[in-house]
Amino acid sequence: MNAMYSRTPRHQKGIQGIPPSNLVIGGLTIDAIKNAMKGSALRIGRIKPTNAFCIKVENEMTTSCPFLQDYYYVYVKTTYQGYRKAASRFLGTNGHIDHVLSRKLATQLEMRYVLTAIIQPDINILHGSIEKLGLAPAKMRADVSMLNLSKVVYMDNRIQSKLHLQKVHISKLPFYKGFDRDAGISHVGLDLRYGTNFNQSLGFDKQASATFVKSLKEFKHRVKV
Repeated sequence: MNAMYSRTPRHQKGIQGIPPSNLVIGGLTIDAIKNAMKGSALRIGRIKPTNAFCIKVENEMTTSCPFLQDYYYVYVKTTYQGYRKAASRFLGTNGHIDHVLSRKLATQLEMRYVLTAIIQPDINILHGSIEKLGLAPAKMRADVSMLNLSKVVYMDNRIQSKLHLQKVHISKLPFYKGFDRDAGISHVGLDLRYGTNFNQSLGFDKQASATFVKSLKEFKHRVKV
């Protein structure tokens, strides 16, 4: 999944930024996420990077279209209680901010950091009931073992639908036995259809505030994070 890919230009309809199949939703270390996203890891104001940090991915269209902006993704430590306040610096305060991957799944996968997004409360509750299933039983040991090697995890169809703001009931997922990190995304056709919702969830429906962009600073990893 971390092969070379082209980023979707902001002026086109559909998904903006990193394609869903390549979007990292969690990782063991800051460096692992940064490398997989092919971006820069930045400190958000005075927040400790080990609690929350931003990955900046350059928008290749900014060269020809200066009014466009780069893409920003806010990741937080699974145990960080101030994650909503940290993520709101980019995502704003007009929506419900939560982890793209539940903390339960993150803990089972032994991840430290997860991606944040704006998710409607009712959508979040429905997906929360499904996430209680945890990891797919047959994959549990393999998932954790594989993660220790790859150090990052990507979304599956169910989690993509969460960012598309689709209501998903467990009764409609008879074969879903839990999160399978090897499943990937199969229904890419939904990208264009639900692109607007996906972009809003990640904060790409508006320009990043100048205050947020100005607050981003490079930082040195003094410890293995």
